[in-house]
Amino acid sequence: MAVVCGRIEGDAEALHMSTVKEELTHLIQRQPDDSSREEIVRELAFHVMVERGLADSDAKRVISNEEMARRIRSWQK
Repeated sequence: MAVVCGRIEGDAEALHMSTVKEELTHLIQRQPDDSSREEIVRELAFHVMVERGLADSDAKRVISNEEMARRIRSWQK
């Protein structure tokens, strides 16, 4: 198993689960001592969103910039 950009490579589910807890614990410990709960929760949420985005990219669940621009324009109408 290797950790790449905070992500686990390999398929041992038990190892992955304990590693997720360790990874999040490490993220919390890296926050400044005077961090508020809200700041820590935001940091954890950001981390999860980045991980989901990377997983989507790895699985080729992506759209082009042009398609995203088209979708955003449609929301603005």
